[in-house]
Amino acid sequence: YNRPRFLASPAIPLAAGQAVSVLSPYGGTLLLEFSHATPGQAVTVTLQGVAKHPFLDADIGGNATAFINALNSSGFDWAEIKMNGLEIHSRADRMKNVISTTYGNDARRYLDEIRLFLHDDIYQLAGFSGFALPAAVLNFCSNAQWSCTDASLHQLPDTQHFNIDAYTQCGDGCSGQPIDLKNMDPRGAGESHEMGHNMQVGNLMIYAGISAEVSNEIFPLHKYWRLLRDYGDDRTYSDMRYDSAFNMIRNARQDTDPIESVYQQMWKDTSYAAQSGERRVFYMQWMHYWTQRMASVERGWDIFTLLYLHERQLRKADWATYKDRLGYSRYASRPAENGNDNMLIALSWITKRDQRATFDLWGIRYSAAASTQVASYGFAREPAFYYAKVVQNDYSDVRKVDMTVADPVWPF
Repeated sequence: YNRPRFLASPAIPLAAGQAVSVLSPYGGTLLLEFSHATPGQAVTVTLQGVAKHPFLDADIGGNATAFINALNSSGFDWAEIKMNGLEIHSRADRMKNVISTTYGNDARRYLDEIRLFLHDDIYQLAGFSGFALPAAVLNFCSNAQWSCTDASLHQLPDTQHFNIDAYTQCGDGCSGQPIDLKNMDPRGAGESHEMGHNMQVGNLMIYAGISAEVSNEIFPLHKYWRLLRDYGDDRTYSDMRYDSAFNMIRNARQDTDPIESVYQQMWKDTSYAAQSGERRVFYMQWMHYWTQRMASVERGWDIFTLLYLHERQLRKADWATYKDRLGYSRYASRPAENGNDNMLIALSWITKRDQRATFDLWGIRYSAAASTQVASYGFAREPAFYYAKVVQNDYSDVRKVDMTVADPVWPF
């Protein structure tokens, strides 16, 4: 919060094995803070003489029916939902409003879709431990000798906290800890967008912070594709500017340095969300490319799972053992974080094609070391490609444009 709305009590220390009696005029929610604990350590606290607002631990003995009844009947201002890796702290009236307006008062479906479209959808797409990997991904990992199911490498990140209130730091839509929103709608783009920010890592971000509002967008896009495919729920999602990005690239051909020209148009501006609609299309190019290679839209999304699996091994696995397996054979030591270099190396290594031409097409510069590494593979050079589309959530209209011709034509 940017300012306190209600009085808050001072911290009250707890000592192991000792009772503490508290008489306080403040009221409100009790927040338990702890420090100096080791991972996996259990901390048990017994409370007496306190009321319990609606709370559901959906993973450990939680009773959804009891939670729903408490939410509908109690007079408490707050309600909380806990899952492994995700906690939602919400004003009760705002939770009930979404259940009423979006879910027709079907609270159980609301709970199910928090898991399905927010929790599982994001963590599974990013390939975290505890979520089933697609068969094609597992097969790739086996052939590449990657460690894709090692919990120590692919454990969930810190628990994602959602704070649902009217007086949040930025009003509505901030990532971080907590994520601030005014409502929690499992089908909403903002929920996955903000949680996606907390999934971002530098090795997967083109031009570092310039793509801050970009690489996280794969998560709401994936969710919206599933909503349309599985439920016929086609939600407007307009900030994907395929035609504008195409025009920037095509117009740059008239300049003496097309790579620099595209960079100037698409990537140079460091202001908030500048050209984010065009920059996001670069990421989706690889989903479209992999869709064509795998002959399946569903499998096309696997490219992002593979990128996340690759990145965590790059960052955390034993370097001497894994560097060749990850396509970094020419790097004696683990390289510093670099999204441009790593994305080129990872995508070339995963696809078994030299992808430098498409990076050049998009004005994405990479180091000589990365270029030499990709050249050392001896893979066939993939001609620069551009996948165009119009309908946002339906991927049946994607068309590949031949970018090797002098004047490529927008296909719609």
